[in-house]
Amino acid sequence: MRTKLSSSTTVFRPQPEATKVADAMIQTQFSIFALLALFLSNALGFYSVNLGWDPPTQYTDGSPAAPADIGGYVLHYGSTSQQYTVSVDVGNVTTKTITGLLDGTTYYFVATAYDIGGTESGFSAPELVVRPPAPGDTTPPTVSITTPVNNTSVTKKSTVTLSATASDNVGVTTVSFFVNGTLTCSATTSPYTCAWKVPTAPNRTYQLQAKAYDAQANIGTSSTITVVSR
Repeated sequence: MRTKLSSSTTVFRPQPEATKVADAMIQTQFSIFALLALFLSNALGFYSVNLGWDPPTQYTDGSPAAPADIGGYVLHYGSTSQQYTVSVDVGNVTTKTITGLLDGTTYYFVATAYDIGGTESGFSAPELVVRPPAPGDTTPPTVSITTPVNNTSVTKKSTVTLSATASDNVGVTTVSFFVNGTLTCSATTSPYTCAWKVPTAPNRTYQLQAKAYDAQANIGTSSTITVVSR
């Protein structure tokens, strides 16, 4: 007989736990997995939260759950703990942005997983508490690249340190460096630096830019720095 995916707790991500009877066969549920709030953002009286979770790895009877067993996930939430008034089937993905959350309102999230046969797990644990972002912070950080200097050359096949300064009225969380529009690397603490490996081709022009982020998902963008490989 097959059991349901297990409801044992790992971290904050959803999983099933109760058993379900179907066609006289006892189905096993996925183990409970945990939800994680990745970041918050707000605008026009509402805010959103980006949630992520790890797939369940076993059923409630301890047997392994292969990725092919998973049919999808359902996010359940509401404004009162353990009372979930909204359920959203997000499909077989492991991140989802929930929008339209009311400013000033705290929400409580859990998730369930269901297998390809439709058997759904119990709620994930622990319950994820999502508090609204601090009101009024819509000011983006400021950021500028300090090295290399604009309109200078870099040596092909060398490693060049990209450096930037950044500030914010609340606090900078991350500075990311882009070369010709492609993310090269990120730094989370000052001094904000990045090691860039210059390609081997000579006489190539590169556009360098930095972006700074704060906790409310405001983004500041630097001026573009142009360098040429020699």
